[in-house]
Amino acid sequence: IEFVGVYPFDVGIFVKQATRNFAKRQYTWFTKMPYIEWVNADEFADHAKMMAYIYKKVAGKFPRG
Repeated sequence: IEFVGVYPFDVGIFVKQATRNFAKRQYTWFTKMPYIEWVNADEFADHAKMMAYIYKKVAGKFPRG
């Protein structure tokens, strides 16, 4: 989709609210799943360390073989 030109202010407000509503529905959905482990990005010194932690957690869910 290509957006060209200027859009009315109310369209922007609608898109912003729809995005927030969608994010809230996703959050509600995922918080009901007990096997989801949330990762706080602020607890890691950098992005690479956080990703290494996540990869290690995910790899531990699958048997080696």
